[in-house]
Amino acid sequence: IRKSSSSASVVSAATYASGIAVAPNSLIAVFGNGLAASTVQATLDSNGQLPTTLAGTKVQINGQAAGLIFVSSWQINCVVPSNTAVGLATVIVSASGTQVGAGTVSIATTVPGLFSADGSGTGAAAAVNAITYAGPPFPVQTQQNPATDQRTRVSLFGTGIRYAGNPSRDP
Repeated sequence: IRKSSSSASVVSAATYASGIAVAPNSLIAVFGNGLAASTVQATLDSNGQLPTTLAGTKVQINGQAAGLIFVSSWQINCVVPSNTAVGLATVIVSASGTQVGAGTVSIATTVPGLFSADGSGTGAAAAVNAITYAGPPFPVQTQQNPATDQRTRVSLFGTGIRYAGNPSRDP
Protein backbone atom coordinates (compact mmCIF):
# COMPACT_ATOMS: atom_id res chain seq x y z
CA ILE A 1 0.00 0.00 0.00
CA ARG A 2 1.46 3.35 -1.01
CA LYS A 3 1.09 6.17 1.47
CA SER A 4 0.09 9.52 0.10
CA SER A 5 2.46 12.42 0.69
CA SER A 6 1.34 14.98 3.24
CA SER A 7 2.60 18.41 4.08
CA ALA A 8 5.36 18.72 6.62
CA SER A 9 6.18 21.67 8.85
CA VAL A 10 9.89 22.38 9.34
CA VAL A 11 11.08 24.45 12.32
CA SER A 12 14.11 25.00 14.54
CA ALA A 13 14.27 22.21 17.12
CA ALA A 14 15.14 24.85 19.74
CA THR A 15 12.28 27.29 19.31
CA TYR A 16 9.58 25.46 17.30
CA ALA A 17 8.75 28.88 15.81
CA SER A 18 7.13 28.66 12.39
CA GLY A 19 8.11 31.01 9.59
CA ILE A 20 11.67 31.41 10.95
CA ALA A 21 14.71 30.39 8.92
CA VAL A 22 17.11 27.67 10.04
CA ALA A 23 20.85 27.40 9.46
CA PRO A 24 23.17 24.76 7.98
CA ASN A 25 24.32 22.30 10.66
CA SER A 26 21.42 23.32 12.91
CA LEU A 27 18.94 21.01 14.58
CA ILE A 28 15.46 21.01 13.10
CA ALA A 29 12.14 19.34 13.80
CA VAL A 30 9.88 18.13 11.01
CA PHE A 31 6.22 17.66 11.92
CA GLY A 32 3.62 15.81 9.91
CA ASN A 33 1.51 12.65 9.79
CA GLY A 34 2.73 9.15 8.98
CA LEU A 35 6.39 10.21 8.78
CA ALA A 36 7.81 6.92 10.15
CA ALA A 37 6.51 3.42 10.84
CA SER A 38 7.97 3.35 14.36
CA THR A 39 9.60 5.55 16.99
CA VAL A 40 13.39 5.23 17.02
CA GLN A 41 16.24 7.26 18.51
CA ALA A 42 19.56 7.25 16.66
CA THR A 43 22.97 6.17 17.87
CA LEU A 44 26.21 7.41 16.35
CA ASP A 45 28.12 5.07 14.06
CA SER A 46 31.76 4.06 14.64
CA ASN A 47 32.88 7.35 12.99
CA GLY A 48 30.67 9.47 15.25
CA GLN A 49 28.15 10.19 12.47
CA LEU A 50 24.37 10.19 12.62
CA PRO A 51 22.50 7.75 10.37
CA THR A 52 20.69 9.08 7.31
CA THR A 53 18.11 6.28 7.46
CA LEU A 54 16.28 5.39 10.65
CA ALA A 55 13.38 2.91 10.83
CA GLY A 56 13.25 3.07 7.01
CA THR A 57 12.78 6.85 7.09
CA LYS A 58 14.97 9.40 5.30
CA VAL A 59 14.94 13.20 5.16
CA GLN A 60 16.43 15.07 2.23
CA ILE A 61 16.99 18.82 2.20
CA ASN A 62 17.53 20.12 -1.33
CA GLY A 63 18.42 16.55 -2.31
CA GLN A 64 20.99 16.07 0.48
CA ALA A 65 20.52 13.47 3.20
CA ALA A 66 20.02 14.88 6.68
CA GLY A 67 21.52 13.20 9.75
CA LEU A 68 18.65 11.74 11.77
CA ILE A 69 18.40 11.98 15.55
CA PHE A 70 14.85 10.77 16.17
CA VAL A 71 11.92 9.60 14.06
CA SER A 72 8.28 8.93 14.91
CA SER A 73 5.01 8.94 13.01
CA TRP A 74 4.48 12.66 13.71
CA GLN A 75 7.95 14.17 14.41
CA ILE A 76 11.50 13.85 13.09
CA ASN A 77 14.52 15.58 14.62
CA CYS A 78 17.50 15.93 12.29
CA VAL A 79 20.49 18.07 11.28
CA VAL A 80 20.47 20.37 8.25
CA PRO A 81 23.37 19.29 5.99
CA SER A 82 26.35 21.61 6.44
CA ASN A 83 26.60 22.66 2.78
CA THR A 84 22.90 23.53 2.35
CA ALA A 85 22.69 26.75 0.33
CA VAL A 86 21.11 29.91 1.70
CA GLY A 87 17.59 30.46 0.36
CA LEU A 88 14.39 28.43 0.21
CA ALA A 89 14.98 24.70 0.70
CA THR A 90 12.74 21.75 -0.11
CA VAL A 91 12.43 19.09 2.58
CA ILE A 92 11.29 15.61 1.50
CA VAL A 93 10.52 12.80 3.96
CA SER A 94 10.52 9.24 2.62
CA ALA A 95 9.56 6.04 4.41
CA SER A 96 10.48 2.70 2.82
CA GLY A 97 11.18 4.48 -0.47
CA THR A 98 7.83 6.31 -0.65
CA GLN A 99 7.49 10.06 -0.15
CA VAL A 100 5.35 10.60 2.97
CA GLY A 101 5.90 14.30 3.61
CA ALA A 102 7.16 17.46 1.96
CA GLY A 103 7.69 21.04 3.03
CA THR A 104 9.91 24.04 2.63
CA VAL A 105 12.08 26.07 4.97
CA SER A 106 14.23 29.17 4.54
CA ILE A 107 17.95 28.67 5.09
CA ALA A 108 20.13 31.50 6.43
CA THR A 109 23.80 31.46 7.42
CA THR A 110 23.11 31.89 11.13
CA VAL A 111 19.82 31.68 13.01
CA PRO A 112 20.53 31.46 16.74
CA GLY A 113 18.05 29.52 18.84
CA LEU A 114 18.30 28.57 22.52
CA PHE A 115 16.73 25.39 23.81
CA SER A 116 14.25 25.87 26.64
CA ALA A 117 14.49 24.09 29.98
CA ASP A 118 11.03 22.56 29.61
CA GLY A 119 11.42 21.61 25.92
CA SER A 120 8.54 23.86 24.87
CA GLY A 121 10.62 26.26 22.77
CA THR A 122 9.70 29.15 25.07
CA GLY A 123 10.47 30.15 28.63
CA ALA A 124 13.67 29.75 30.60
CA ALA A 125 16.76 28.65 28.68
CA ALA A 126 18.21 25.17 29.12
CA ALA A 127 21.30 26.03 31.16
CA VAL A 128 23.72 24.51 33.65
CA ASN A 129 26.57 25.79 35.78
CA ALA A 130 29.64 25.28 33.57
CA ILE A 131 31.75 24.04 36.50
CA THR A 132 29.35 21.92 38.58
CA TYR A 133 26.77 21.11 35.86
CA ALA A 134 24.04 22.00 38.37
CA GLY A 135 20.88 23.63 37.11
CA PRO A 136 19.37 26.91 38.28
CA PRO A 137 19.24 28.89 40.41
CA PHE A 138 22.81 30.00 39.78
CA PRO A 139 24.93 31.49 42.57
CA VAL A 140 26.97 34.61 41.85
CA GLN A 141 30.14 32.65 42.64
CA THR A 142 30.96 28.97 42.19
CA GLN A 143 33.20 27.89 45.04
CA GLN A 144 34.21 24.70 43.17
CA ASN A 145 35.79 26.81 40.40
CA PRO A 146 39.58 26.26 40.69
CA ALA A 147 40.33 29.63 39.06
CA THR A 148 41.00 32.78 41.05
CA ASP A 149 37.98 34.37 39.38
CA GLN A 150 35.15 32.34 40.89
CA ARG A 151 32.29 34.10 39.16
CA THR A 152 29.76 31.57 37.95
CA ARG A 153 29.86 30.58 34.29
CA VAL A 154 26.72 29.25 32.67
CA SER A 155 26.51 26.88 29.71
CA LEU A 156 23.56 27.47 27.39
CA PHE A 157 22.35 24.98 24.80
CA GLY A 158 21.57 26.31 21.37
CA THR A 159 21.63 25.72 17.64
CA GLY A 160 21.99 27.73 14.43
CA ILE A 161 25.24 29.48 15.35
CA ARG A 162 27.92 27.23 13.81
CA TYR A 163 28.93 29.75 11.12
CA ALA A 164 28.48 32.99 13.08
CA GLY A 165 31.53 35.18 12.53
CA ASN A 166 33.09 32.74 10.05
CA PRO A 167 34.26 35.06 7.24
CA SER A 168 33.93 32.35 4.60
CA ARG A 169 30.26 31.71 5.54
CA ASP A 170 29.11 34.90 7.32
CA PRO A 171 30.66 38.02 5.73
